Amino acid sequence: MAGAQRLAQTLAGRLDTTFTKVGTPRTPLDADWQAQLASALPELRQLAETLTLRLVEGHKPLAVLPRCAAALATLPVIARHHPDACLIWLDAHGDLNTPASSVSGYLGGMVLTAAAELWDSGLGSGWRLDQVVLADGRELDQAELALITQYDIRHLTSESLTPEALSQAIGNRPVYLHLDCDLLAPGLMPTEYSVAGGPDLAQLYALCSAIGHHELIGLEVAEFEEQPDFAMAEAAEALCDALAPVYERLYR
Repeated sequence: MAGAQRLAQTLAGRLDTTFTKVGTPRTPLDADWQAQLASALPELRQLAETLTLRLVEGHKPLAVLPRCAAALATLPVIARHHPDACLIWLDAHGDLNTPASSVSGYLGGMVLTAAAELWDSGLGSGWRLDQVVLADGRELDQAELALITQYDIRHLTSESLTPEALSQAIGNRPVYLHLDCDLLAPGLMPTEYSVAGGPDLAQLYALCSAIGHHELIGLEVAEFEEQPDFAMAEAAEALCDALAPVYERLYR
């Protein structure tokens, strides 16, 4: 949460506003996904309630999530208010595992399947997987690849992910954007699950510029993590520069 708070402060400064913090930092729970989810449910529900209030008030949300798993709370709320939206999932991973298919048991790797009601997180669902554009997803397992085929998920691979292809995949639909910082090439952002390859910040800016030409519902950024040997302030500013075409359009 320390990294998320730092990035939120930087974004708030750019937008001349304040941010609302949900939850309290705690020692990471060394347990399986079920115990982790049960422990986090009260604060995840608080996150969902906070996001719901912002949408009811007519705001377009900008959320900074400590982990992708927090999207278990945000995505169902967005689906209830925007049932026909396009979800852009900018991530090195697919997050398309289920409790039955996951080898690691990592909760953050099961987010999109929960949102599509392939398993019950206790936080809701509301998305169809054909509403998802998986952008990059350069590290996928066989179960995720099978699910992409089965549910006709639009997958723009690292090789095919261009601003033009992303804009075409969106079409005329309103967009909710999720960015996992491990999308970027290793070493550019302080994030835990880096994967070889990936775009640089200039390429992310170009993708965000393409997204910014569409109707935007909101933005969430995950996995920006406090790391003692990283130039954190500079990284936060650089990431905000790359994301500017999206959040400036949201709050224009």
